[in-house]
Amino acid sequence: YTLLLNWARPDIIVHCAAITQVDYCELNQNEAMLVNSLSCEKLLKNNPYTQRVIYISTDAVFDGSCRYSSESTLPNPINFYGQSKLCGEHLITESRIPSTIIRTTIVGKNYFYKSNTLVEWIYDSLTRRIPIKLFTDVLFNPIDPIGLIIEIEHIINEQLGGTFHVNGPSCMSKHQFGCLLANQLGLNNSLIQKSSICDSSFIAPRSFDQTLSVQRYQQLTCRPLPTIDETMINLMSMFT
Repeated sequence: YTLLLNWARPDIIVHCAAITQVDYCELNQNEAMLVNSLSCEKLLKNNPYTQRVIYISTDAVFDGSCRYSSESTLPNPINFYGQSKLCGEHLITESRIPSTIIRTTIVGKNYFYKSNTLVEWIYDSLTRRIPIKLFTDVLFNPIDPIGLIIEIEHIINEQLGGTFHVNGPSCMSKHQFGCLLANQLGLNNSLIQKSSICDSSFIAPRSFDQTLSVQRYQQLTCRPLPTIDETMINLMSMFT
């Protein structure tokens, strides 16, 4: 880390690195803690260059017990992925360097790893005409990478500090999202079957309600966040 910092001399660090596969984190907790949490401490310790750090966090710091968790909702992660990200938040805020924490739910394409994201899995399955199951009882309000990058740029330019929830304003189930994506990409949404998270075989628990309230961020910045239609257009650009 010291060699990297001395080479880059970053004025601002946007910490996006994370192991996001929830079950993998549950089974490999030391590795998850090292990447999702302790990397923050190593980047910021004895760092004379950086004037601000932005840490990308997650809805998984909450237990899903309420609709639209806000910045004032008490975090209570129910899996180790959420715990590791919450620990990262604490390390960031305890640093002497001014910080911004962005909790978000990103949907998009993974350009750097072989593992598929939700969007890639839906796309790859439907293009190969493989039936898939998506949950009708898991709710979220996602944002695509393009929309999030625009807001990160605004936060940097305005030097906004603190914790913010930056997501799309539209709440939907994973099943609804998959059908909208299929329609946008011209794929057969009849291959998408309804299912319940209660019937899943996940190793780590997931919450039913993963929605985040964006009210505080929108009131402070007076900025519209991307609608689901805008999100779908941005996602389509990644596959065409």
